[in-house]
Amino acid sequence: MSDKKIKAFIIGGGIVTLAALIMIIVLGLDAKTAYDNHLTYNNVVKRIKNHTSQGWSKYGEFTTDKLSTESFIHPFEESKADLMELLKSEVSFFQQNDVQHELKKAVVSLETFKQQASAKHTQLTTLSLGEEVANVNLSVYYEAIINSVNSLDIAVGNAMTSEIDAVKSLITIVLALFTLLVLVTAALIYLFKKRQNALIEEKAKILNQEKEKGEFSFQMVKAISEADFDSEIYDPIKDELTDLLKDLRIQLKSDHKEDEQRNWTNTGLAKFGNILGSHDNLHEMCDVLISELVKYLGVNQAGLFIRETADGEEYMELMATYAYQRKKFITKKIYPGEGLVGQCWLEGDTILLKEIPEAYVSITSGLGEALPNTLLIIPIKANEEVHGVIELAAFNDIPQYRIDFVENVCERIASVVANLKNSTFTKNLLDETKLQAEALQAQEEEMRQNMEELQATQEEMERVAKEMEGQIRVINSTMATIEFDITGDIREANDNFLKLMEYQKGEIIGKHHGIFVDAEYRESTDYKMFWKRLSQGEAFEGEFTRFTKTGKRVWIKGMYSPIHDQHGKLVKVVKFAYDITQEKEQRLQMSNVAQEVSEQLRIINAAIATIEFDLEGNIKDANDNFLGLMGYKKEEIVGKHHKIFVKKEDVESEKYWDSWKRLGQGESIQGEFERITKKGQKVWIRGVYSTVFDNEGNPVRVIKLAYDITREKLQQMEMTYVSKEMSEQMRVINSTLATVEFDLDGTITNANSTFLKLMKYERKEVINQHHRMFVSEEEASTANYRSFWKELGKGANFEGEFKRYNKDGEAIWIKGVYSCIKDNDGNPVRVIKFVYDITEEVKQREKIKREAKSSQEQLRLVNATIATVEFDLQGNVLNANDKFLFLMEYEAHEVIGKHHSMFVSNKMSGSKAYENFWKRLADGEHIDGEFRRCTKSGKEVWIKGIYSSVNDEKGNPIKVMKYVYDITNQKRQEVEIGRQLKELVELRVKRN
Repeated sequence: MSDKKIKAFIIGGGIVTLAALIMIIVLGLDAKTAYDNHLTYNNVVKRIKNHTSQGWSKYGEFTTDKLSTESFIHPFEESKADLMELLKSEVSFFQQNDVQHELKKAVVSLETFKQQASAKHTQLTTLSLGEEVANVNLSVYYEAIINSVNSLDIAVGNAMTSEIDAVKSLITIVLALFTLLVLVTAALIYLFKKRQNALIEEKAKILNQEKEKGEFSFQMVKAISEADFDSEIYDPIKDELTDLLKDLRIQLKSDHKEDEQRNWTNTGLAKFGNILGSHDNLHEMCDVLISELVKYLGVNQAGLFIRETADGEEYMELMATYAYQRKKFITKKIYPGEGLVGQCWLEGDTILLKEIPEAYVSITSGLGEALPNTLLIIPIKANEEVHGVIELAAFNDIPQYRIDFVENVCERIASVVANLKNSTFTKNLLDETKLQAEALQAQEEEMRQNMEELQATQEEMERVAKEMEGQIRVINSTMATIEFDITGDIREANDNFLKLMEYQKGEIIGKHHGIFVDAEYRESTDYKMFWKRLSQGEAFEGEFTRFTKTGKRVWIKGMYSPIHDQHGKLVKVVKFAYDITQEKEQRLQMSNVAQEVSEQLRIINAAIATIEFDLEGNIKDANDNFLGLMGYKKEEIVGKHHKIFVKKEDVESEKYWDSWKRLGQGESIQGEFERITKKGQKVWIRGVYSTVFDNEGNPVRVIKLAYDITREKLQQMEMTYVSKEMSEQMRVINSTLATVEFDLDGTITNANSTFLKLMKYERKEVINQHHRMFVSEEEASTANYRSFWKELGKGANFEGEFKRYNKDGEAIWIKGVYSCIKDNDGNPVRVIKFVYDITEEVKQREKIKREAKSSQEQLRLVNATIATVEFDLQGNVLNANDKFLFLMEYEAHEVIGKHHSMFVSNKMSGSKAYENFWKRLADGEHIDGEFRRCTKSGKEVWIKGIYSSVNDEKGNPIKVMKYVYDITNQKRQEVEIGRQLKELVELRVKRN
C-alpha cells in the first residue's frame, strides 16, 4: 500500500474515530441520564418503603387506641404522594405501560389500606375481642402494599435495564467500529499487534465476568425458589442486577421468617387452647401444660407455680415441673417477694435474665449439669390479680415473639385458674351460710321451747303446744325426715322423705338404709364403717348422693343424728335432710359456663417484688418493685439488715431471730408479713423467703419474693370486723333467717329484725300492711299474685327464689319458703315466711350468663373468619362451618359422614404417609403446616393451619379439629415471582 493511501486511510480513520468518540460521549451522557433517573427512582422507592414501614411500626399503638387513625395513616399518605409523583413523571421508562400499571396498583393498595384501617379502628372501639382478626386483615393489605412496591421496583428495574442495555448495545457497536479502525490503522504501525493482544485479554476478562454474573444470578434464583435464604453465594462483581437479587433475597427471607413466627404462634395458641379446654382438674392441666410448653418452646427446664392460701397466708405452690434439678423443691412454696418467682409475683411483669445468678438453677442431663444462659419468668394474672407464675430456663436465647406467645398463653391459663377458684369459693361460701342458717334456726327453736315452758297456766301451755305442733308441721312440710334403729333398719319416715325417694311408707319400714345407695357403695368398707360410727353415737352432716325407687339419682343435704334415752343409751338415729338436686345441677351448669368463658378470655401480667439477703439477713440486692414498695433507694439498704423493715417489738422478739436461723438452715418461710416503709408507713406483703443452695446442697443466700397486699389486707381486716359485728348481732337476736308472719289475706302481723334490716323498714312501717308493699305494682295487680295468696290461704306451701323491693325501691332476691300454719283441726290460721338474701348470688349468675353470651359472640366472629372442620379419629367428617364449605365448594350434607380423603388427590389418599398422618392424629398429636387440597370442582387450593386432637377429661383423644385459612393466592404469587426471576436471569444470560 502506498504512503498516500496509507495517509488517506489514517486521516479517514482519524475522522471516523473522532466521530465514534463523539458518539460514545453522546451515548455515555444518555447512560448517565438513565443512571441519574434510576438514582432518583431509588431514592423515591426507599422513601416509600421507609414511610410504609414507619406507619406499620405504629400498628400496636393504633390497635390499643393510643394513636389516632389520621396519625397512623399519615406515613402511608406520604408514600401515596411519592407514587403519584412517579405516575406523573415524564421520564421515558416511567411512561411504559407495565410501569404505569404497577404504579396505579400501588396507589390503589395504599388507598385500600387507608379505608381498611379506618374501618378497623371503628371495629376495635366496638369489639372486646377481634384484635387478632383485625391484625390479620391489615397485615394482608400491608403485604399487598409491599408486594405492589416490590413489583413496581422490578418493573422499573426491567424498563431501566432495557434502556441501559440499548445504550450499551450502541456503545458496543461504536466500539466495534472504533476497534476495527484502530486495528486497520495499527496494521501499519509497529505496536498494532501489542494493542490487539491487550484488547483480546480485556474482552476475555469482560466475558468471564459476565459469565460469573450469570452463574451468580442463576444460583440466587435457585436459592430463592427453594426457600434457601441462608447459604452463602459468591458475588464476583457488584452491579445493579446482583444487588437487586440480593435485596430481593433478604426481603423474602424476612417475610418467610415472619410467616413462620406468625404460624408458630397461631398453631401454639390453638394447641394450648385445646389443652385448657379439655381439663377440669388443675393439677392434671398444669402437668400437661408445662410438658407441652417446654416441648413447643424448645427450652430445657420449666416450673409452674399457682397461688394458694392457707391459714390466712398466701404463697405460690409449685404445681408442675419439667426437668427440675432439685427434687427436694418439687413441692416447694414461695412467698411474695421471695426469689425471682416472688419478685415476678409482686411486679406483675415478665422477667428475662441473660446473666443467671450462680447456684440459682442448673440444667442436669446424663452428661452432667450446667448453668442456663436464659431465664424467663412470666406472671399468670387476671384483672391485675396474680394467680401464678411460669419459670422457664434454656441454654439458648428465647426470641421476643416466643416470649409474647408465652405471655398470651399465660393470659388464658390465668382465666381458667381464676374461674376455678371463684367457683370453689362460691360453693364454700354457700355451704357455710347454710350451715350457719341451720345452726341459728336450731337456736331459734330452742328459744321458742324455753319461752313455752315459762307460760303461767296449763291452758297457755296447751295453746303454745298446739302452736308448736303447727310449727313442727311447717318443718315437716319443708324437710325430709327418717328414723332408723342403730343397725340402720328404717322405723319411720315423713311424707317429704317418701315423696323425695318415690316410695310408699309400707315399702321401706323394716328395710335397711342400704336401699337408698348404689350396690357398690352398699358393699364397701366405708359404708359399713359409716353405720358402725353412727351406732357408736357419732353424728354426720354434709351432702349425700342417694337413689330413688326408680333409680334416679338425687342429692340431699342434712344430718344423721344419734338419739339417746334419759340414761344416755343410744336408741335410734334420726336423719334431717332437704333436697339440693336442683342446686347441684345449677352449680354444675354454672361451672360449665364458667369454664367455657374462661377458654376465651385473656388475662395479662402481675408485679413481683424481689430482695436478696445473705444467711444472716444482710441485704445484698433488691429490684425496683421492692424499692418502690418500701420507698428506698438501692444504696440506702444494700449492706443493711432486714430488720430495718420490721417493727421494733418484732425485731426484739425471739421468733424473729429464730426465723433467720431457720432460713440459714435451709428452710423456706411463707405467709403474709407486716412491714414498715422508709416513711414509717405500714404495708402488708404476701410472699416467701426461700433459701438458695449451691451445687453441693449448702445454703448460700436467701431470696424473698413478695407482692403488696396492703389494700387486700385492709379489706380483709374490715371484712373480719364487719363479720364479727354481724355475728355478734346475730348471736344477740338469735336469728340468721329473715322471718315474717302474715294473716291469711297477706297482712303483716310480725317480722324479725333480720327481715326488717333486709327490707330497710322499721317495725311500725310494716305491721298491718299488706305483703304487696314488697313487690312491684305490676306484679301486685296480676292474677298470679292474687292466686298465690289464695292458695296460701287454703293451706298450700311455696318455696323458691323471689324478687322483692325494699323501702328504697332497690330490687333484692330472696330464697326460702312460705308455710301455712294450721290449728289442731287442720284449718289454716296464719302464714310464716322463712328466707335469706341471695341477691349477690343472682347477680353473679347473671354476670356469668352475660359473659357466656359475650364469649359465644366472640366465637361466632372467629367462626366467620376461620375455616373449621371436625373429624372423628378415623378421619370421618362430623361437622364443618360455612367458611370451610364455601372454600371447598360443598354443601354440609355432602361432607358429613364422608372421609377426609375426599379433599386430597387419589395418589395422596392411597399413600403410606397419608395413613400415618391420621394415625398420628388418632394418637393425640397436633400437625400444622401448609396443605394442598382439592375442591368439589377439582380446583386445587392451598390452606394453612393446624389439625389438633381434642381430649376428654382423662386425656384420651376423642376427635380432631382442623383450623385453617386460604393461602392459594399467596402460593400463586410465590410461583409467579419465581417464574419472573427465572425469566429475568435467562434473559440476562442470553444478552451477555
